[in-house]
Amino acid sequence: MALFKFDGNGDLKAVTRFPYAGAYQDVRRLMTKAEVDAIMNYLAHEVEVRPEILTTSWIPGADWTDSPLERIYEVCGDEVLAAKMYGLFMWDVMQQHPEKWSFGHYELDGVPIKGMTYFRVTE
Repeated sequence: MALFKFDGNGDLKAVTRFPYAGAYQDVRRLMTKAEVDAIMNYLAHEVEVRPEILTTSWIPGADWTDSPLERIYEVCGDEVLAAKMYGLFMWDVMQQHPEKWSFGHYELDGVPIKGMTYFRVTE
């Protein structure tokens, strides 16, 4: 299944593009297959324990030490770039998920939420 986005008419459309695909592949190439698999499995598990809605910036917390996500920071060497690449790893996981998910940027109490919020789409 792919990610879906609601269009201006409220219809659900598949999202087939992968943002910043080149940069994402560059970072993945700096990791071993085992490291990439560990990150993808870690994130897939996080999706499964949040069955309806998840916000990317609330999953890892501020300290990635001793988690598979630490490798993203090690490769990027910069918190801002690492956060962006983490978001792309999550995008990849969500595009491969067997169920339909949509996404967007939202606010909480009038304050923009950092990170992408994904929610399961039921028909």
